Parts: sequence; C-alpha cells; structure tokens
Amino acid sequence: MNLFELAIYVSILSKLLPIVGVLAGKDRSNTMMVLLILSSVSILSDVLNNIYLKSGHHGALINNIHFAISFALLSLLYVYMIPKLRMAAIILCLIYGLMAWIISAWWQSIDSSQSILKIYGALAVMVYCIAFFSYYAKELPAGKPLYTYQLYITIAYFLSYGLGIILFIWTSDFTGYRIISKPMPVSTLYALLEFIKNFILFVGIRRANKRARSAML
Repeated sequence: MNLFELAIYVSILSKLLPIVGVLAGKDRSNTMMVLLILSSVSILSDVLNNIYLKSGHHGALINNIHFAISFALLSLLYVYMIPKLRMAAIILCLIYGLMAWIISAWWQSIDSSQSILKIYGALAVMVYCIAFFSYYAKELPAGKPLYTYQLYITIAYFLSYGLGIILFIWTSDFTGYRIISKPMPVSTLYALLEFIKNFILFVGIRRANKRARSAML
C-alpha cells in the first residue's frame, strides 16, 4: 500500500469519527443532527463514487452532487448556530443554485470538475466561519472559550475549506491541471484535509456531549 492509498483509506475511516461521536453522545440538537447527516452523506458519496468510477465512468458527477448537498447542509448548520445568518444563507444558496444552472448549461458540464462552483462554495463557507468568529468574540461568554463546541466545528470547516480553496484553484480550468490523469498529489492532500477536519469535529462533538451530560446531572 502506497502513501496515496493509505491517505485515502484513513480519510474514509476518519469520516466515521463524527458519526460515532454523535451516536455515542446525548446531544441531539439540530447542530449535531446536521453534522451526523453531513458525515453520512460524505461516506455515501465515497461509496457511490467508487461504484461510478468502477462502472467505467471518469467524471466528477458524484463529487459535484456531494459538494452541492454539503454546501446546503453547511448553510443550514450555520443558520442553527447563528439564526441571524438565515437571510444571508438563503441568498448564498440561491446564488449557488443560479451559478450551478448557468455553468452546467453553458460552460462546464455537471460531469466536469466545476471548479468555479467549488471555489464559490468554499468562499461562502469561509464567510460563515468568519461570521461565527465575529459572533463568538462578541456574544458568547468569556472564560471558557475552548469549551464552546461550535468553535471546534467552525475551526474544522475553516481549515478544510480555507485550504481547500487552494486545491480548487490548482485543479481549475485556469491552471490546466487534470486531476483524472494526475490524481495522486491532489487526492492525497484532500484526504489529509478530510482527516484533520473530521478529527477536530470529533473533539468538538465530545465537548458537546460532555456539556449535555453535565446538563442532565
């Protein structure tokens, strides 16, 4: 097994961490349920993409659908964490939908990498994260910052999508990079980002479960 294969397997297994964390805990808040769905959709996407590729296809159809669903779920996640973001999230999702329709119809097929959509989606997630950091600094009680599990969630997605933007630009049509013919470097880096994100999410979920247990005593 080479480094590339190891990174992919570790990435896939790491997606179980948030699922195990949520199911093993007592916190059944909307935030936790969205995280559970996000991780489950990610694993399902990996399975379907593997079947899709082994059936002879070589496009990014499943990955594009997964990215769109994840973006919608992340928008919902941040609406639950910061209700004031509701209108902004609706606008960002509508823009994403409009861009997806225009790009798929007249520029990049839905089976291509659609890197422009991924760059937009990553930037929108960064907006959510920055909005949360501002909210966290102004609204949440001081004294125990590391015990606020939403902070861990936001750090996880800030790192994942912040660094992911670099990879999306790298594999965009503007650079001429073709991930299908040269998958190893990019896929290995994606896998590393996934592992880091899921580990931080797991730590945050454990914080949430600890808070839920304390509230029950």
